[in-house]
Amino acid sequence: MKRYSAPLDAVRRRFGTWHDPVPALLAATRPTDVLHHDVHELAVPLPSYTAGRVALLGDAAHAMTSNLGQGACQHFRTRSSWPPRSRPSPRPSRPSPATTPSDAPRSQAVARAARRAGRMGHRLTHPVAVAVRDAAVRLTPFALAQHGLLRHHAWPPPRLTPAAS
Repeated sequence: MKRYSAPLDAVRRRFGTWHDPVPALLAATRPTDVLHHDVHELAVPLPSYTAGRVALLGDAAHAMTSNLGQGACQHFRTRSSWPPRSRPSPRPSRPSPATTPSDAPRSQAVARAARRAGRMGHRLTHPVAVAVRDAAVRLTPFALAQHGLLRHHAWPPPRLTPAAS
């Protein structure tokens, strides 16, 4: 990823020739109003989301690009004590050694799909490759495109069940 000393200049280079009102909005934007944050992903999945009493959740466990809008929509299920006890316990409960992310295969599949979408989306720059991609998108039947888009979005999370007291 390129680093810019002035993120607004990069945005203006990329979008300054778009249709109205985009150029006017960019002209009215102050450089201090533009934030630049790098996006990081875990290209190699973690073997486990837990170690002892520590459990990784969210992007700490399965950081992925935002190409599918699914990073925050991954779910974690554990076999530790659920629900929390109503009165304080003398000892904090510990996740069992068998605590594993039940959705690790799903989150890893979504991360791979997001990475592929990025390669075919904003990272694709060669004009011929962009033209082929755009033609393929236009020629894809709606039902097939919809199925591909909803494959990750229409997933119901697993139900958490209380552990025996």
